[in-house]
Amino acid sequence: MKFIFALLVTTLCAVHLNAQNNKPVVTYDKKTDLVTDESGNALFRFVPQRNGSTKLMEYSVQTVGGEELFFISAGYYNDPAERRSSNPEGRVLYNIFNFFSQKSKAEIQGFIVKEKYAQLIVDNRLVSNGTLDADAVARFVELTGTRYADRKKVLDTPTQTIIIQNNTAAPPPRSGVNVNVTIPH
Repeated sequence: MKFIFALLVTTLCAVHLNAQNNKPVVTYDKKTDLVTDESGNALFRFVPQRNGSTKLMEYSVQTVGGEELFFISAGYYNDPAERRSSNPEGRVLYNIFNFFSQKSKAEIQGFIVKEKYAQLIVDNRLVSNGTLDADAVARFVELTGTRYADRKKVLDTPTQTIIIQNNTAAPPPRSGVNVNVTIPH
């Protein structure tokens, strides 16, 4: 029994390691902002853009020829539910993948480095043969959604407080004849 269990664990570990090794390997060149596959074929390029309002770096993802495929922008909001001693303002950072040609957006958590962006783009097969893969983009948008923008919208929506005054006390006396009528329930 122990032998069968050990054999099963070894087989599962081998399958897991093999699955990790089949992940496409991409390389990001910091000097040229070019992303290549393991064969050295150029896949796409990151063109840095500085956002004037947030001062955060954003990227236009372009073909090697310079045609924009999509844009990665940065967003943040303060969420009281995320306040910690290490994050007293409750700041939530996220990235927005703007697929303009598809008229869709997707969001991922935090600000990751370009190498991770490149791997994410390749792993999700967003770019294929120098163009956006519409089916892969639709799947990526469906899987990631816009939960950060949705949460920000909830937090930005003003709450309306309704105050109901309970005036059960007797009305102030008026000049003349005062009659208070109480109707039993």
